[in-house]
Amino acid sequence: MLTNLTDQVADDPAWSPDGERIAYVVRESNGASDIWVINADGSGAYALTSGPGSSWGPTWSPDGSRLAYTRSAPGQADQIWIVRADGSNPRAFTYCDPTECVQDGSPAWSPDGSRIAFVGVSGAGAIIPVSIFIWPVEKSGPKPVAIELDSARWASDLAWSPDASTLAFTRS
Repeated sequence: MLTNLTDQVADDPAWSPDGERIAYVVRESNGASDIWVINADGSGAYALTSGPGSSWGPTWSPDGSRLAYTRSAPGQADQIWIVRADGSNPRAFTYCDPTECVQDGSPAWSPDGSRIAFVGVSGAGAIIPVSIFIWPVEKSGPKPVAIELDSARWASDLAWSPDASTLAFTRS
């Protein structure tokens, strides 16, 4: 057992690429959640994120220097954020306007770390409510791509093939 929580629940673990650390989500009894990181031997736990709102779904960049995750805050739709592995420089990667968008979620780094794929769920009666987006991590990166999922009500669990030629995902 790596965590010793009494009033919270730890779940959603993600190993760092070097196997030295584990990112995980700590869920409070009030429904809020934050991402923590702990060394694989159980030492050195620290909070990567802190409220207001909730953070979940941590995924490591291939080089282990950053994590992407989904964050919700009061009055905002869920969006993707990126933070350095030490918790510094958190920044919004997407902006999901709550008048047009329900959620950006399920981030997945490309094998070379240059792109992040994520699921976007539109609101306001959009004809195509669910899409998968592939965006460059840096503004000078590859051209953004959108894949519209006709008749899909939900998509999640994105996973890149090792050569980055294919994305697998769950769809309903």
